[in-house]
Amino acid sequence: MENKKLTVAVYSLITVASLSVSVLFIYYILNSNPSGYNSYITYKNYFSFCGGYVYTAGDTVKISKNSEYNDLNFEVRNLITDKIVREKASDLKCDLSGIKFNELQRGTVTDKIVLIESGIYVFILRSGNLNLYQNVLFVNEKNDNPEINIVLSDNTWICYNEFGGRSNYRDSITPGIIKTIDHFRNRDCRYLYNLSMYRPISINNEETEMLINDNYEIKESRIYHCVVSEIPLIKLLFEKYRKNFKITDCIGFENAAVSGNNKLFIFNGHSEYWTGKMMGRLNILKASSNILFFSGNNIFREVSRNGENLTVTRNKIPKEITTKLTGTFYRIKDFTNSSAFRIIDTDNFLFEGITSTEIGGYKAASIETDAINEYTDGTFELLASGISIDCDIVLQTNNNNKYLLNTSSTGSYNGLKEENFRKFITNYIDVSLK
Repeated sequence: MENKKLTVAVYSLITVASLSVSVLFIYYILNSNPSGYNSYITYKNYFSFCGGYVYTAGDTVKISKNSEYNDLNFEVRNLITDKIVREKASDLKCDLSGIKFNELQRGTVTDKIVLIESGIYVFILRSGNLNLYQNVLFVNEKNDNPEINIVLSDNTWICYNEFGGRSNYRDSITPGIIKTIDHFRNRDCRYLYNLSMYRPISINNEETEMLINDNYEIKESRIYHCVVSEIPLIKLLFEKYRKNFKITDCIGFENAAVSGNNKLFIFNGHSEYWTGKMMGRLNILKASSNILFFSGNNIFREVSRNGENLTVTRNKIPKEITTKLTGTFYRIKDFTNSSAFRIIDTDNFLFEGITSTEIGGYKAASIETDAINEYTDGTFELLASGISIDCDIVLQTNNNNKYLLNTSSTGSYNGLKEENFRKFITNYIDVSLK
Protein backbone atom coordinates (compact mmCIF):
# COMPACT_ATOMS: atom_id res chain seq x y z
CA MET A 1 0.00 0.00 0.00
CA GLU A 2 2.80 2.38 0.91
CA ASN A 3 4.52 1.63 -2.41
CA LYS A 4 1.32 2.40 -4.28
CA LYS A 5 0.96 5.76 -2.52
CA LEU A 6 4.59 6.55 -3.33
CA THR A 7 4.07 5.68 -6.97
CA VAL A 8 1.00 7.90 -7.18
CA ALA A 9 2.91 10.74 -5.55
CA VAL A 10 5.81 10.39 -7.95
CA TYR A 11 3.50 10.33 -10.96
CA SER A 12 1.64 13.37 -9.63
CA LEU A 13 4.91 15.24 -9.15
CA ILE A 14 6.03 14.34 -12.67
CA THR A 15 2.68 15.45 -14.09
CA VAL A 16 2.81 18.80 -12.29
CA ALA A 17 6.42 19.34 -13.37
CA SER A 18 5.58 18.47 -16.97
CA LEU A 19 2.62 20.83 -17.01
CA SER A 20 4.75 23.60 -15.50
CA VAL A 21 7.45 23.13 -18.11
CA SER A 22 4.84 23.07 -20.89
CA VAL A 23 3.23 26.29 -19.63
CA LEU A 24 6.64 27.99 -19.38
CA PHE A 25 7.56 26.77 -22.87
CA ILE A 26 4.31 28.05 -24.38
CA TYR A 27 4.74 31.37 -22.53
CA TYR A 28 8.24 31.70 -23.95
CA ILE A 29 7.08 30.90 -27.46
CA LEU A 30 4.21 33.39 -27.28
CA ASN A 31 6.38 36.19 -25.96
CA SER A 32 9.58 35.63 -27.87
CA ASN A 33 10.47 37.69 -30.92
CA PRO A 34 13.52 35.99 -32.39
CA SER A 35 15.40 37.86 -35.11
CA GLY A 36 16.29 34.61 -36.81
CA TYR A 37 19.70 35.88 -37.95
CA ASN A 38 21.83 34.49 -35.15
CA SER A 39 23.06 31.28 -36.74
CA TYR A 40 26.31 31.19 -38.65
CA ILE A 41 26.56 31.67 -42.36
CA THR A 42 26.09 28.65 -44.58
CA TYR A 43 26.33 30.58 -47.85
CA LYS A 44 29.74 30.18 -49.45
CA ASN A 45 30.02 32.94 -52.05
CA TYR A 46 28.71 36.45 -51.50
CA PHE A 47 29.74 39.98 -50.62
CA SER A 48 28.11 42.95 -48.93
CA PHE A 49 28.74 46.70 -49.02
CA CYS A 50 29.62 47.78 -45.47
CA GLY A 51 28.28 51.31 -45.86
CA GLY A 52 25.05 50.73 -47.75
CA TYR A 53 24.24 51.39 -51.39
CA VAL A 54 24.69 55.16 -51.83
CA TYR A 55 28.05 56.97 -51.91
CA THR A 56 29.62 60.22 -53.11
CA ALA A 57 32.40 60.47 -55.69
CA GLY A 58 35.74 59.98 -53.94
CA ASP A 59 34.36 57.78 -51.17
CA THR A 60 36.01 54.53 -50.18
CA VAL A 61 33.67 51.58 -50.52
CA LYS A 62 34.36 48.92 -47.90
CA ILE A 63 33.26 45.38 -48.63
CA SER A 64 32.75 42.20 -46.63
CA LYS A 65 32.95 39.04 -48.66
CA ASN A 66 33.19 35.32 -48.19
CA SER A 67 34.03 32.55 -50.64
CA GLU A 68 35.09 28.95 -50.87
CA TYR A 69 37.53 30.01 -53.61
CA ASN A 70 41.00 31.49 -53.09
CA ASP A 71 41.65 33.01 -56.54
CA LEU A 72 39.10 35.83 -56.17
CA ASN A 73 38.83 39.03 -58.20
CA PHE A 74 36.36 41.88 -58.56
CA GLU A 75 35.13 43.42 -61.78
CA VAL A 76 33.74 46.89 -61.09
CA ARG A 77 31.96 48.53 -64.02
CA ASN A 78 30.48 52.03 -64.23
CA LEU A 79 27.29 51.79 -66.30
CA ILE A 80 27.29 55.55 -66.96
CA THR A 81 30.76 55.72 -68.51
CA ASP A 82 30.73 52.04 -69.58
CA LYS A 83 34.23 51.68 -68.14
CA ILE A 84 35.66 48.84 -66.08
CA VAL A 85 37.38 50.65 -63.22
CA ARG A 86 38.81 47.58 -61.56
CA GLU A 87 39.51 44.03 -62.58
CA LYS A 88 42.14 42.48 -60.38
CA ALA A 89 42.70 40.17 -57.45
CA SER A 90 41.35 41.11 -54.03
CA ASP A 91 43.60 43.37 -51.97
CA LEU A 92 42.69 41.84 -48.62
CA LYS A 93 42.38 38.31 -47.36
CA CYS A 94 38.91 36.83 -47.42
CA ASP A 95 38.05 35.02 -44.20
CA LEU A 96 34.57 35.50 -42.81
CA SER A 97 33.84 31.92 -41.93
CA GLY A 98 32.85 32.80 -38.38
CA ILE A 99 30.86 35.97 -38.96
CA LYS A 100 27.09 36.03 -38.46
CA PHE A 101 24.37 37.07 -40.90
CA ASN A 102 23.59 40.34 -39.21
CA GLU A 103 27.22 41.44 -38.95
CA LEU A 104 28.07 41.43 -42.65
CA GLN A 105 27.64 45.08 -43.52
CA ARG A 106 29.32 46.31 -40.36
CA GLY A 107 31.75 43.46 -39.82
CA THR A 108 35.21 42.57 -41.03
CA VAL A 109 36.30 44.55 -44.08
CA THR A 110 37.95 42.22 -46.58
CA ASP A 111 38.24 44.58 -49.54
CA LYS A 112 37.96 48.24 -50.42
CA ILE A 113 37.96 50.48 -53.46
CA VAL A 114 37.88 54.26 -54.00
CA LEU A 115 35.31 55.30 -56.60
CA ILE A 116 36.50 58.56 -58.14
CA GLU A 117 33.61 59.20 -60.54
CA SER A 118 29.89 59.36 -59.97
CA GLY A 119 27.79 56.70 -61.62
CA ILE A 120 25.99 53.38 -61.31
CA TYR A 121 28.44 50.63 -60.46
CA VAL A 122 28.05 46.90 -60.97
CA PHE A 123 30.29 44.76 -58.75
CA ILE A 124 30.99 41.16 -59.76
CA LEU A 125 32.81 38.75 -57.44
CA ARG A 126 34.63 36.18 -59.57
CA SER A 127 36.88 33.19 -59.40
CA GLY A 128 38.64 33.05 -62.74
CA ASN A 129 35.85 33.42 -65.32
CA LEU A 130 33.17 32.15 -62.92
CA ASN A 131 30.76 34.80 -61.61
CA LEU A 132 29.99 34.06 -57.94
CA TYR A 133 27.91 37.02 -56.74
CA GLN A 134 26.98 40.49 -58.03
CA ASN A 135 25.26 43.67 -56.94
CA VAL A 136 24.81 47.38 -57.74
CA LEU A 137 25.61 50.58 -55.88
CA PHE A 138 25.12 54.26 -56.71
CA VAL A 139 27.66 57.11 -56.51
CA ASN A 140 26.57 60.76 -56.47
CA GLU A 141 28.27 63.88 -57.73
CA LYS A 142 29.42 66.14 -54.90
CA ASN A 143 26.28 68.20 -54.46
CA ASP A 144 25.02 69.21 -51.01
CA ASN A 145 22.03 71.21 -52.23
CA PRO A 146 20.48 69.41 -55.22
CA GLU A 147 17.26 70.47 -56.93
CA ILE A 148 16.32 66.83 -57.58
CA ASN A 149 16.33 64.09 -54.94
CA ILE A 150 15.68 60.54 -56.10
CA VAL A 151 14.79 58.04 -53.37
CA LEU A 152 15.71 54.38 -53.85
CA SER A 153 13.20 51.73 -52.78
CA ASP A 154 15.70 49.92 -50.54
CA ASN A 155 13.05 49.19 -47.89
CA THR A 156 11.41 47.01 -50.54
CA TRP A 157 14.71 45.26 -51.32
CA ILE A 158 15.12 44.35 -47.64
CA CYS A 159 11.61 42.94 -47.36
CA TYR A 160 12.04 40.80 -50.50
CA ASN A 161 15.52 39.65 -49.39
CA GLU A 162 15.61 35.92 -48.56
CA PHE A 163 19.29 35.79 -47.60
CA GLY A 164 19.51 33.89 -44.32
CA GLY A 165 16.12 32.24 -44.67
CA ARG A 166 13.52 34.94 -44.09
CA SER A 167 11.84 37.64 -46.15
CA ASN A 168 8.37 39.11 -45.80
CA TYR A 169 7.19 36.39 -48.19
CA ARG A 170 9.03 33.25 -47.14
CA ASP A 171 10.26 32.05 -43.77
CA SER A 172 12.27 28.85 -43.47
CA ILE A 173 13.94 29.62 -40.13
CA THR A 174 11.15 30.42 -37.67
CA PRO A 175 10.36 27.19 -35.78
CA GLY A 176 7.24 25.48 -37.06
CA ILE A 177 5.68 25.34 -33.59
CA ILE A 178 5.84 29.16 -33.38
CA LYS A 179 4.15 29.54 -36.75
CA THR A 180 1.52 26.95 -35.77
CA ILE A 181 0.71 28.72 -32.50
CA ASP A 182 0.59 32.09 -34.23
CA HIS A 183 -1.76 30.62 -36.83
CA PHE A 184 -4.19 29.58 -34.09
CA ARG A 185 -3.80 32.99 -32.49
CA ASN A 186 -4.80 34.46 -35.87
CA ARG A 187 -1.51 36.31 -36.16
CA ASP A 188 0.60 36.63 -39.29
CA CYS A 189 4.21 35.70 -38.53
CA ARG A 190 5.37 38.47 -40.84
CA TYR A 191 4.21 41.00 -38.27
CA LEU A 192 6.26 39.41 -35.51
CA TYR A 193 9.83 38.91 -36.67
CA ASN A 194 12.58 41.26 -37.74
CA LEU A 195 14.13 41.52 -41.19
CA SER A 196 17.79 42.41 -40.81
CA MET A 197 18.99 45.34 -42.91
CA TYR A 198 22.57 44.08 -42.60
CA ARG A 199 22.56 41.16 -45.03
CA PRO A 200 23.69 40.71 -48.61
CA ILE A 201 20.56 41.29 -50.70
CA SER A 202 19.86 38.11 -52.65
CA ILE A 203 17.08 39.58 -54.82
CA ASN A 204 19.51 42.24 -56.09
CA ASN A 205 22.10 39.55 -56.78
CA GLU A 206 19.54 37.67 -58.89
CA GLU A 207 18.44 40.76 -60.81
CA THR A 208 22.03 41.90 -61.44
CA GLU A 209 22.96 38.43 -62.68
CA MET A 210 20.18 38.63 -65.29
CA LEU A 211 21.37 42.11 -66.31
CA ILE A 212 24.93 40.85 -66.80
CA ASN A 213 23.74 37.82 -68.76
CA ASP A 214 21.86 40.19 -71.10
CA ASN A 215 25.05 42.22 -71.67
CA TYR A 216 23.71 45.08 -69.52
CA GLU A 217 20.61 45.57 -71.67
CA ILE A 218 17.39 45.89 -69.67
CA LYS A 219 15.10 43.64 -71.67
CA GLU A 220 11.32 43.92 -71.53
CA SER A 221 11.06 40.13 -71.29
CA ARG A 222 12.54 40.31 -67.78
CA ILE A 223 10.60 41.22 -64.66
CA TYR A 224 12.68 43.65 -62.60
CA HIS A 225 11.23 45.23 -59.48
CA CYS A 226 14.20 45.83 -57.17
CA VAL A 227 17.64 47.31 -57.87
CA VAL A 228 17.65 46.95 -61.68
CA SER A 229 14.28 48.72 -61.97
CA GLU A 230 15.98 51.78 -60.44
CA ILE A 231 18.63 52.04 -63.18
CA PRO A 232 16.86 53.47 -66.30
CA LEU A 233 15.54 56.67 -64.68
CA ILE A 234 18.83 57.29 -62.85
CA LYS A 235 20.65 56.86 -66.17
CA LEU A 236 18.32 59.51 -67.63
CA LEU A 237 19.14 61.87 -64.76
CA PHE A 238 22.88 61.38 -65.33
CA GLU A 239 22.35 62.10 -69.02
CA LYS A 240 20.28 65.29 -68.71
CA TYR A 241 20.60 66.60 -65.13
CA ARG A 242 24.01 65.31 -64.01
CA LYS A 243 25.02 68.24 -61.78
CA ASN A 244 21.56 68.76 -60.36
CA PHE A 245 20.40 65.59 -58.60
CA LYS A 246 21.22 63.39 -55.66
CA ILE A 247 20.43 59.73 -54.99
CA THR A 248 19.37 58.79 -51.48
CA ASP A 249 17.89 55.79 -49.67
CA CYS A 250 14.82 55.55 -47.46
CA ILE A 251 16.70 56.44 -44.26
CA GLY A 252 18.25 59.40 -46.06
CA PHE A 253 14.80 60.60 -47.11
CA GLU A 254 13.56 60.30 -43.52
CA ASN A 255 16.46 62.24 -42.00
CA ALA A 256 17.84 64.66 -44.60
CA ALA A 257 17.48 68.39 -44.06
CA VAL A 258 15.18 69.87 -46.73
CA SER A 259 15.93 73.29 -48.23
CA GLY A 260 14.07 75.58 -50.60
CA ASN A 261 16.36 74.36 -53.36
CA ASN A 262 14.81 70.87 -53.25
CA LYS A 263 12.38 71.30 -56.11
CA LEU A 264 11.61 67.67 -56.98
CA PHE A 265 11.50 64.40 -55.04
CA ILE A 266 11.32 61.19 -57.08
CA PHE A 267 10.29 57.79 -55.71
CA ASN A 268 11.75 55.21 -58.04
CA GLY A 269 11.56 51.48 -58.73
CA HIS A 270 9.13 49.62 -56.47
CA SER A 271 8.14 52.03 -53.69
CA GLU A 272 6.04 49.57 -51.68
CA TYR A 273 7.39 49.58 -48.09
CA TRP A 274 7.15 52.87 -46.19
CA THR A 275 7.69 53.92 -42.59
CA GLY A 276 5.25 56.23 -40.88
CA LYS A 277 7.95 58.90 -40.81
CA MET A 278 8.33 58.69 -44.60
CA MET A 279 4.58 59.10 -45.09
CA GLY A 280 4.52 62.10 -42.74
CA ARG A 281 7.43 63.73 -44.53
CA LEU A 282 5.83 63.19 -47.95
CA ASN A 283 2.61 64.80 -46.75
CA ILE A 284 4.55 67.89 -45.66
CA LEU A 285 6.74 68.06 -48.77
CA LYS A 286 3.74 68.04 -51.10
CA ALA A 287 3.08 71.66 -50.10
CA SER A 288 6.56 72.94 -51.00
CA SER A 289 8.11 70.56 -53.56
CA ASN A 290 7.09 68.69 -56.67
CA ILE A 291 6.77 64.91 -56.41
CA LEU A 292 7.18 62.11 -58.96
CA PHE A 293 6.17 58.52 -58.26
CA PHE A 294 7.93 56.65 -61.05
CA SER A 295 6.79 53.36 -59.60
CA GLY A 296 3.84 51.16 -58.77
CA ASN A 297 2.44 49.24 -55.78
CA ASN A 298 3.16 52.52 -54.00
CA ILE A 299 2.92 52.89 -50.20
CA PHE A 300 1.24 49.51 -49.79
CA ARG A 301 2.91 48.10 -46.65
CA GLU A 302 4.16 49.82 -43.52
CA VAL A 303 7.41 49.01 -41.72
CA SER A 304 9.15 50.33 -38.64
CA ARG A 305 12.86 50.43 -37.84
CA ASN A 306 13.89 48.39 -34.84
CA GLY A 307 17.60 48.96 -34.36
CA GLU A 308 19.21 47.27 -37.34
CA ASN A 309 16.01 45.59 -38.52
CA LEU A 310 12.82 46.36 -40.37
CA THR A 311 9.59 44.98 -38.97
CA VAL A 312 6.36 44.87 -40.97
CA THR A 313 3.74 46.61 -38.85
CA ARG A 314 0.91 46.76 -41.40
CA ASN A 315 0.81 44.29 -44.24
CA LYS A 316 -1.69 46.50 -46.03
CA ILE A 317 -1.93 50.24 -45.53
CA PRO A 318 -5.59 51.37 -45.80
CA LYS A 319 -6.56 52.35 -49.33
CA GLU A 320 -7.79 55.78 -48.25
CA ILE A 321 -4.41 56.72 -46.71
CA THR A 322 -2.32 55.82 -49.77
CA THR A 323 -4.84 57.27 -52.24
CA LYS A 324 -4.86 60.59 -50.39
CA LEU A 325 -1.06 60.73 -50.74
CA THR A 326 -0.65 59.43 -54.30
CA GLY A 327 -4.05 59.47 -56.04
CA THR A 328 -4.11 55.73 -56.80
CA PHE A 329 -3.93 52.38 -55.02
CA TYR A 330 -2.65 48.90 -55.79
CA ARG A 331 -4.80 46.60 -57.88
CA ILE A 332 -4.54 42.80 -58.01
CA LYS A 333 -1.15 41.89 -59.45
CA ASP A 334 -0.99 40.15 -62.79
CA PHE A 335 2.54 39.59 -64.03
CA THR A 336 1.25 38.06 -67.27
CA ASN A 337 -0.49 41.19 -68.59
CA SER A 338 1.00 44.50 -69.64
CA SER A 339 0.03 47.50 -71.71
CA ALA A 340 0.95 50.85 -73.19
CA PHE A 341 -0.79 53.98 -71.88
CA ARG A 342 -3.52 55.85 -73.77
CA ILE A 343 -3.56 59.60 -73.16
CA ILE A 344 -6.89 60.84 -71.76
CA ASP A 345 -6.17 64.58 -71.52
CA THR A 346 -4.27 65.37 -74.73
CA ASP A 347 -4.32 69.13 -73.97
CA ASN A 348 -2.36 68.82 -70.73
CA PHE A 349 0.90 70.80 -70.76
CA LEU A 350 2.93 67.67 -69.93
CA PHE A 351 2.11 66.21 -73.37
CA GLU A 352 3.68 69.10 -75.29
CA GLY A 353 5.80 67.78 -78.14
CA ILE A 354 4.28 64.28 -77.98
CA THR A 355 3.17 62.88 -81.30
CA SER A 356 1.00 59.91 -80.32
CA THR A 357 -1.96 59.23 -78.04
CA GLU A 358 -0.41 55.88 -77.08
CA ILE A 359 2.82 56.13 -75.10
CA GLY A 360 5.30 53.93 -73.26
CA GLY A 361 5.23 50.74 -75.29
CA TYR A 362 3.54 47.51 -74.30
CA LYS A 363 5.47 47.07 -71.01
CA ALA A 364 5.13 50.55 -69.49
CA ALA A 365 2.08 49.51 -67.46
CA SER A 366 3.20 46.18 -66.04
CA ILE A 367 4.35 44.01 -63.12
CA GLU A 368 2.38 45.71 -60.32
CA THR A 369 0.10 48.65 -61.03
CA ASP A 370 -2.17 51.12 -59.24
CA ALA A 371 -5.47 52.69 -60.27
CA ILE A 372 -7.86 55.45 -59.25
CA ASN A 373 -10.63 54.47 -56.84
CA GLU A 374 -13.43 55.80 -54.67
CA TYR A 375 -10.92 57.76 -52.55
CA THR A 376 -9.32 59.63 -55.47
CA ASP A 377 -10.48 63.21 -54.92
CA GLY A 378 -10.97 66.14 -57.28
CA THR A 379 -7.43 67.48 -56.82
CA PHE A 380 -6.15 64.64 -59.03
CA GLU A 381 -6.50 64.76 -62.81
CA LEU A 382 -6.49 61.55 -64.86
CA LEU A 383 -3.87 62.00 -67.60
CA ALA A 384 -3.58 58.50 -69.08
CA SER A 385 -4.67 54.92 -68.48
CA GLY A 386 -3.43 51.48 -69.43
CA ILE A 387 -5.03 50.33 -72.67
CA SER A 388 -5.59 46.74 -71.52
CA ILE A 389 -4.67 46.83 -67.83
CA ASP A 390 -5.91 48.79 -64.80
CA CYS A 391 -3.23 51.44 -64.40
CA ASP A 392 -3.78 55.20 -64.18
CA ILE A 393 -1.37 58.11 -64.50
CA VAL A 394 -2.60 61.01 -62.37
CA LEU A 395 -1.48 64.59 -61.75
CA GLN A 396 -2.27 66.59 -58.61
CA THR A 397 -1.92 70.36 -58.43
CA ASN A 398 -1.99 72.09 -55.04
CA ASN A 399 -2.70 75.67 -54.02
CA ASN A 400 1.01 76.53 -54.20
CA ASN A 401 1.23 75.40 -57.84
CA LYS A 402 3.26 72.35 -56.89
CA TYR A 403 2.60 69.06 -58.63
CA LEU A 404 2.51 65.37 -57.87
CA LEU A 405 2.77 63.05 -60.87
CA ASN A 406 2.19 59.31 -60.33
CA THR A 407 2.81 56.82 -63.16
CA SER A 408 1.35 54.00 -61.00
CA SER A 409 3.42 51.19 -62.56
CA THR A 410 6.41 49.21 -61.32
CA GLY A 411 7.21 48.68 -65.01
CA SER A 412 7.45 52.45 -65.67
CA TYR A 413 11.17 52.05 -66.36
CA ASN A 414 10.28 50.09 -69.53
CA GLY A 415 8.49 53.15 -70.89
CA LEU A 416 11.68 55.21 -71.07
CA LYS A 417 12.71 53.26 -74.17
CA GLU A 418 9.78 54.84 -76.02
CA GLU A 419 10.36 58.40 -77.24
CA ASN A 420 6.99 59.91 -76.29
CA PHE A 421 6.90 58.49 -72.75
CA ARG A 422 10.46 59.65 -72.20
CA LYS A 423 9.48 63.14 -73.40
CA PHE A 424 6.48 63.10 -71.05
CA ILE A 425 8.72 62.36 -68.06
CA THR A 426 11.38 64.96 -68.99
CA ASN A 427 8.60 67.53 -69.53
CA TYR A 428 7.53 66.96 -65.95
CA ILE A 429 11.08 67.18 -64.60
CA ASP A 430 11.71 70.41 -66.52
CA VAL A 431 8.46 71.99 -65.27
CA SER A 432 9.34 70.95 -61.69
CA LEU A 433 12.71 72.74 -61.90
CA LYS A 434 11.30 76.11 -63.03
